[in-house]
Amino acid sequence: MGSKSNYAENATLNNLLSGTVYVGLTTAANETSVTEPTDTAYARQVATFTVTGSSAENNALISFPSATQNNGTVNMAVFDALTGGNHLYIVDITNGPFTYDTNEKIDVLAGALTITEE
Repeated sequence: MGSKSNYAENATLNNLLSGTVYVGLTTAANETSVTEPTDTAYARQVATFTVTGSSAENNALISFPSATQNNGTVNMAVFDALTGGNHLYIVDITNGPFTYDTNEKIDVLAGALTITEE
């Protein structure tokens, strides 16, 4: 099994994360599927990333609205569409995972969401 060159890692991140992508919350996720909260207030949020070498960081605040129901423990994923579409990355957030229960709001500060190609 081979590994990507640094150039290929950078190109992959630039290709997948250039332009507009969406960050969503996940209640369960693996390489083939992602389960998102069913909360009526929940929606994926627009995000942009800055790619440096083989890693990328969100370059602005990502803010999820206050939950209207108990959703339990959540983590995050990056998608190529506001609804449906494909999940591109399952992401471990700095200081996460979080609980996303009634009246809780999740804010991800700029630079706190890091994606690394290896």
